[in-house]
Amino acid sequence: MHESGGMPPVFDDLAELFGPRSVVLVGASDRPGSLGRRTLDNLTVHGEFRGELHLVNPAHREIEGRPCWPSVLDLPPQAAPTVAVIVVPAPAVLEAVGHCAARGVRFAIVLSAGFGEEGEHGLALEAEMRRVARAAGMRIYGPNCPGIVNVKERIGLTFSPAFREDLRPGPIAVATQGGALGRNLLQGGERGCGYVAWASSGNEADLQLADFIHHFARQPDVRGVLALVEGVKDGPRFAAAALAATRGGRGLGLLKIGRSTYGARAAVSHTASITGEADINSAVFAQLGIAEVDDVDELVDLGA
Repeated sequence: MHESGGMPPVFDDLAELFGPRSVVLVGASDRPGSLGRRTLDNLTVHGEFRGELHLVNPAHREIEGRPCWPSVLDLPPQAAPTVAVIVVPAPAVLEAVGHCAARGVRFAIVLSAGFGEEGEHGLALEAEMRRVARAAGMRIYGPNCPGIVNVKERIGLTFSPAFREDLRPGPIAVATQGGALGRNLLQGGERGCGYVAWASSGNEADLQLADFIHHFARQPDVRGVLALVEGVKDGPRFAAAALAATRGGRGLGLLKIGRSTYGARAAVSHTASITGEADINSAVFAQLGIAEVDDVDELVDLGA
């Protein structure tokens, strides 16, 4: 794990991210199968989001009977989205983030890929995205991620076509850096494991896995947290989040991806994470009271 010095980590309140009152979907679409359409359907058809929903796409004036605006800046004056879900091509993301920041959006969930996982240019885009957001007090979730599944409240801030099948409620929260394996955990509902929510952090341009573990550790309806880790960018921050869970009476189970040399390369190519030394990580996990497992099945068994 990598370490950073300085003051003890400070964690923002993420309640509005997981349960927003108002959402703007940037890149909403009427094209079947598109990411923008799947995200829209998860919010309006397959889920039970009851807040305000605003749609943005300059190519449409309305989608499914809902008004659609050219940009976030064009939303009606009374609109006050707290969360933006951004699902536009990578070259358009930075402008969308800037518009969200200017409009006072608190959290931007960037589902789009094409950033740090593709090299230096993508990392530079992430850095600029982070700079723009921080200047406005906005937090970035992602990019290159599947979004958020709030199982308890049946809110799908995600493009996952499986969202409608992943809604077995229960006391377990899931925090992952990889989307595909995270979805495998939600399939654990077939084995009696029920969930509160799933957060998958993607490239972690801003918010990290630790932020979600810490958030879940503070929720009264969470009994335990299951985590899939590719790499830890900030050791002290991760440790503080883990201790918030384990000392707070929530079990924390963890599967570390990329223990082998091949696995490490795969993790880097997927979300631009750095895996670290397996034996050192395992020793630290044990000291933090984390139950480390060897495969996804074992992780699901911890939550069942």
